[in-house]
Amino acid sequence: MPKKEKVKRVKGEKSTKKSKEKERAAEATGGMVVDDNGEVKFNSRSANAAIVSVGKQGDTPHAWPDYVFLKGTSFSSKNKDKARDIKIDNFTLQVPGKVLLNNSTLTMGYGSKYGLVGKNGIGKSVLMCAISGREAGTPFANIPANIRILHVQQEVPGNDLTPLDTVLQADVERIWLLSEEKRLLSQKDEHHEEEHESSEEHAEEHIEPPYDINDIYDRMKEIEVNKAEPRALKILKGLGFQEDEMRKKKTSEYSGGWRMRIALATALYLQPDLLILDEPTNHLDLNAVIWLEHYLMGWKKSLLLVSHDTSFLNNVCDHIVHFTNQTLTSYRGDYASFLKALEMKQNQEEKKKRIEKAENQKAKKKGEEKKKEKTQLTKQEKAVKELEGKAPVFEFPDPGDFETCAVQFDEVSFKYDTAKTEIFRDLQFGIYMKSRIGLVGPNGTGKSTLMKLIDGELKETTGYVDRNRQLRIGRFHQHHVDDLPMDLSSIEYMQKSFPSAQIQEIRQFLGRFGLKGDTPKQRIETLSGGQKSRLVFAEICWKKPHLLLLDEPTNHLDADSIESLIDGLKNFGGGLLLISHHQHMIEAATDEIWVVKGNNTVEKFDGDFNDYKQMLLKGMDFGEEEEDK
Repeated sequence: MPKKEKVKRVKGEKSTKKSKEKERAAEATGGMVVDDNGEVKFNSRSANAAIVSVGKQGDTPHAWPDYVFLKGTSFSSKNKDKARDIKIDNFTLQVPGKVLLNNSTLTMGYGSKYGLVGKNGIGKSVLMCAISGREAGTPFANIPANIRILHVQQEVPGNDLTPLDTVLQADVERIWLLSEEKRLLSQKDEHHEEEHESSEEHAEEHIEPPYDINDIYDRMKEIEVNKAEPRALKILKGLGFQEDEMRKKKTSEYSGGWRMRIALATALYLQPDLLILDEPTNHLDLNAVIWLEHYLMGWKKSLLLVSHDTSFLNNVCDHIVHFTNQTLTSYRGDYASFLKALEMKQNQEEKKKRIEKAENQKAKKKGEEKKKEKTQLTKQEKAVKELEGKAPVFEFPDPGDFETCAVQFDEVSFKYDTAKTEIFRDLQFGIYMKSRIGLVGPNGTGKSTLMKLIDGELKETTGYVDRNRQLRIGRFHQHHVDDLPMDLSSIEYMQKSFPSAQIQEIRQFLGRFGLKGDTPKQRIETLSGGQKSRLVFAEICWKKPHLLLLDEPTNHLDADSIESLIDGLKNFGGGLLLISHHQHMIEAATDEIWVVKGNNTVEKFDGDFNDYKQMLLKGMDFGEEEEDK
């Protein structure tokens, strides 16, 4: 190893010795400096270096380490020495042309899990970005810099890294500790080689940072560096990755949905002080949703969560923040407790309004007929506005009934032409008008394929699928919304599907699904995902189906629309086969569970959805309880 150039002290250097030592220590530690309080920091990073946005396009997720070394104490995380509560008073949040929050307050206690609820488009995602961004000049810049925030916004970029490598490389504290261990051990060997030099020259030549190898080992033990890979593997496995693939398959070979799972796994692995998740279940199958729910139930740090799955919210969160009327109102308790409190509050407000109306009501004079008409019109307009503010009604028409089986599978087997093995073998079952089936199983086992066989889109390889001649099937598949003709309006699309229908009849029908006013005349490409989804359901309902085949119908719907859809399914008089990651929908709309096993079979589960969920949880590996590091 080449010898370092000697540094000789000159007259007048004494006053600047401390600053020069810091500079040399920074060089020795890869850009870290020690401030006057003994704190070791990266000199190339700002106070907001701990802010992390996992999955930002074009970047690898990072969590910059922020360490503290106090003389006479151990090497420890700065975060353990400072409060991690968040409180922002009297702030306003706005986007161009619209105020989202006015003179509002946000309080988040460390270790609590907050569910953020409110109508679609009200500004929940904007608020989450503002919190994680902590931009200068905004109230959110006052969030203490020692609080590490991770906001999972986009999928990780596709590159040559495997999912496991992506997660592990995001942990830069672990990487730095391992690198520093190697450097200090190498330096120790170098010192032995140079023992012939004088002690004075040796002291001048080697300026050490204010920690030694034992401090590094203490911190490595504290954050359990030796358990990093097993913990990352358990998280990735819980989110649906196969072990051989997570070690070998490149992220560039995964779809956007699977790369979102990698971003989520990275955030869970890094254990930030505040984890922000916006609809984390959207890209997960049911098994992964159940795993994530249980994992977050044991989360010991702070969490801010938006989810349209009310069962997920109810089981994970211990506080609900209601975003409405340009303000935030916090409720202690789960989602069910919030609904009860909100209902009580609304009942009190309605009672107050009735009293005020009774007190202000006066007899009208005969000569005030014109004024009376104007008042009546105002009331009607108000009623229309209130009606428009409500969630759309999913009203499935009564299809009638027939006594025979709707669909019968007789020794049915199937494989794709390009496949070597069968997906299904010798399936034998029947679906009836009163069947209410939740179809479950891991990703890739063939749930969507089974629906295509039932519908007739795919032809069985052997055996026979017998469909009742009177049967009308209404099918919603995962890509239905994307397959709509974007250059047509909703009215034109319905006219094309049902040529004999009158325009006024179509407009009234679309209105039942929340497509009112000028919306049905707009090009489909201008509609939101939820509006496109409701258009698809309008088309399905027009056919008066006997059997509904629904594959992930909630993906583009807000919470209110999902509840309306659940109500519609509960009142539907026909048969239902449902694939969904939305637990509440499965619980409420189905009464039997069929499991696609992945071993060529489909079996009816002996029990309800909750029994199935408990069975899955028993077989899942959550690892050891995570400690607050």
